[in-house]
Amino acid sequence: MTMEKYRSEFDKVYIIDSNWGVETSLDFVEVIKVNSNLRYYEAYQFVLPFVKEDLILLLDNDFIIYQAGIIDAAFKKLEEEE
Repeated sequence: MTMEKYRSEFDKVYIIDSNWGVETSLDFVEVIKVNSNLRYYEAYQFVLPFVKEDLILLLDNDFIIYQAGIIDAAFKKLEEEE
């Protein structure tokens, strides 16, 4: 699975499911179902209280990461800015 390739670069994946019927058995993935009528901003407002991590990276469903290290580099850059 592709997510396992990058597993060392993140703690958890949250999937915002507005009407896709996403299911998972992966322990590092949490699916949060939201009303399909919500706009992105409204969905994020609903979901953020469920997120326990201090830093998060929001990606849309058409985002593809081709190279290992990109996610880790983004989080390290954010941590340097704190």
